[in-house]
Amino acid sequence: MARTILVPLDGSEVAEQALPYACRLARQGGAEVVLLRAAPFAANSGKPSSPLRVTVRDAEDYLEALWYRLAGEGLRVRTEVLHTAPARAITFTARREGVDLIIMSTHGYAGVQRFLRDSVAETVLRRTTTPMLFVRASDHPSAPRVDPYSKVLVPLDGTPFAETALTYLQDADWCSAAEIVLLRVVAPTMPAYGADLSGMAGPIGPGPARFDKDQEEEARQYLAQVGERQLEGRVTAAQVRVGLAAQAIVEAASVPDIEFIVLATHGRTGFDRLAHGSVARHVLHHAPVPVLLLHGVDMLAQVHEVS
Repeated sequence: MARTILVPLDGSEVAEQALPYACRLARQGGAEVVLLRAAPFAANSGKPSSPLRVTVRDAEDYLEALWYRLAGEGLRVRTEVLHTAPARAITFTARREGVDLIIMSTHGYAGVQRFLRDSVAETVLRRTTTPMLFVRASDHPSAPRVDPYSKVLVPLDGTPFAETALTYLQDADWCSAAEIVLLRVVAPTMPAYGADLSGMAGPIGPGPARFDKDQEEEARQYLAQVGERQLEGRVTAAQVRVGLAAQAIVEAASVPDIEFIVLATHGRTGFDRLAHGSVARHVLHHAPVPVLLLHGVDMLAQVHEVS
């Protein structure tokens, strides 16, 4: 359940493309939207025209204009300007406000590459356990939507960590009516070597790939069992695809009505691997829909506490 959604903004149109997603989620679940802009410290002479005063005043004016617009649409909105570095502002606000979801945008491939290398993004990923929704900004964004979400894609690898995404979705008010599409990818092997290629993102290379039919059937049985066990009463669908994990996820997300991908990672170390992993980078680069990342280790601990 997302009661508070944090949207960090820097004044750019790219960052603002996260807003329609935050507003849509807030409408579906009744959440409050917190708009945050960091105003880093600058030399301050104490005069009205000093750099710090101008930076803070501009940030406040910018957020105030957005507040009026969104509040006029019936949303619950708060604004926050913090006189510190962006990463610190985001992680501090997420912790202090008990934020349930952070939504940030990137701009195409170059934006994803910069995002994963950028110290701000890296710090946020490592220092927060709050779920994060990454939106690929576009030069021609589609019109904002207010209708309920229809389909959510959840790739599963057979581990309890990945399955925590299902626990999260079961409690998420904003997608209570959505169909949850479970995806299991059966990795091909090279005929000559029998090598497992599940971690690759690029083309396999020359020569036909092969797969184990028994493994494919096991994958189908696994999806049926996990759906029945963890998503009782929900509308679900199951897909088994043979191929490389990253490519298969992107292909599965490219069908009509899939609105975002939900991935659970292995906690902070998983997010560290995200910054360098070819599969995750490929998904963030190519996925036609937003990607929601969850801290699987932290969620798994919560599940064990409840049980």
